[in-house]
Amino acid sequence: MTGTQNLEREAKWGKIWGGGWWPKVAAFCWLMLKWRILTWDKLQTRGINGPSRCCMCKGNNESINHLLDECPVVDSIWEKGATIYFKNHQHKGRLDITLEKCPIKVFKNKIVNRLWELLPGFTVWELWKTRNSRIFENKPGKQGKYGPS
Repeated sequence: MTGTQNLEREAKWGKIWGGGWWPKVAAFCWLMLKWRILTWDKLQTRGINGPSRCCMCKGNNESINHLLDECPVVDSIWEKGATIYFKNHQHKGRLDITLEKCPIKVFKNKIVNRLWELLPGFTVWELWKTRNSRIFENKPGKQGKYGPS
């Protein structure tokens, strides 16, 4: 590994572990970026049978990238945030870059800056919790203006 690659790698993990996220959010993001989140595609490779459709859009097969980035329902959430926060959603399909490239300081107010720093990690964490409540607690999604959610 070259020095530049090592620095990039350290910056990514530093953003997660040094970002001040709650430990469970940081741990989830770490697992997500290591492709260790147990979505249906991962469970099926371990021989566990179950529904493979995304519980958010009810269309495509569930994978980490689909569930947290490419799903039409989730994409609408990222697009809303992108217009304000990321300026554009050019890293679609690359959760590692989405988390890594978020600007650190954009506002003059320290409290608002802190909220923006926490937003990406908490967004994927809340998406994961929503997915789990739909699957394990049988909570239906609401039909909103962004489709089934």
